[in-house]
Amino acid sequence: MSHAMSPSIPLPPLDYRQLVCGPQFADTFEEVGRGLMYMLESAGLISPQTDLLDVGCGCGRLARFLVETPVRSYTGFDRHPGMIDWCRREIGARDARFRFDHFDVTSVYVEWDGHAGAVDAKCCAFPYPASAFDAAFLSSVFTHMPMPEVEQYLAELARVVRPGGRVLLSVFHAEYRPGQDGINFFHVPAELLAAFERAEWSASRMNERLAFGWEHNWYQLARH
Repeated sequence: MSHAMSPSIPLPPLDYRQLVCGPQFADTFEEVGRGLMYMLESAGLISPQTDLLDVGCGCGRLARFLVETPVRSYTGFDRHPGMIDWCRREIGARDARFRFDHFDVTSVYVEWDGHAGAVDAKCCAFPYPASAFDAAFLSSVFTHMPMPEVEQYLAELARVVRPGGRVLLSVFHAEYRPGQDGINFFHVPAELLAAFERAEWSASRMNERLAFGWEHNWYQLARH
């Protein structure tokens, strides 16, 4: 199977790539997107039987590479209306398997993008029915969330992912106590594991080390 990016999909505008990657890492947009796709593939989550949810899909960093894979369906949602409009126009219009939804949720990212959001992330419900997906992917989402928001998202993932489904996600680790640096949140591993357990997910650390900015620590979650 070829994993070359479809030449029909242009790069998103530079300001979107800077918001997704960080201003100083915008040139890693394609490299990281390709690496994320390989991570999903190595985990066995790209197949004709997979309905995939991409939480915080941004401007299609992952989706652009999945177009040439056999994934059954892809649904991405993000809080940034401009990025979702771009993805619908440049990706969704080219492939009926791909759907992009705007979910106006609050986030510390308002400091960067100016979108305040209308739905409190601490008590939000994902706009999807129960057991709608086989797998979910969250790249650099919990890295920008305090623990109450993380726990709400874990509960929603447990609702929308089918029994036997899996989740891949990244976090920033704090060695001794939770901390915040600008829009970045650092979580104590033991507290994360406890949060996974409360949401009835079993968790295992992954070996991937996709470092863009701070080092991302990856977990694979599965339903008990």
